[in-house]
Amino acid sequence: KEEAVAKRNGRERDVDIALPGGLGTFEELFEVVSWSQLGIHKKPVGVLNVLGFYQPIAEMLKHAVGAGFMQQTNLGLILFEEEPGLLLDEIVSYVPPVQTNKWNEL
Repeated sequence: KEEAVAKRNGRERDVDIALPGGLGTFEELFEVVSWSQLGIHKKPVGVLNVLGFYQPIAEMLKHAVGAGFMQQTNLGLILFEEEPGLLLDEIVSYVPPVQTNKWNEL
């Protein structure tokens, strides 16, 4: 599984960036974020929030935290920015949030 994470489509990546898209883009975005949550990788995951396209998803994630379904630290796994230059700046300075294993807390 880790090899599949490191080499997708035959290319190694240091970062994943989501542009506006549909179901396939959403699936890919949440897949790499959940891999980060599980500790499979520690690479930054960026979202280019063109004209607020991803704002409903950002709000849904905050709602999930408020409802107790997601840890606050998980919000730091995705970098949302509307400007490409600002997103690249955040990616360069990205430090993965410290994750706890929720299964150990049961």
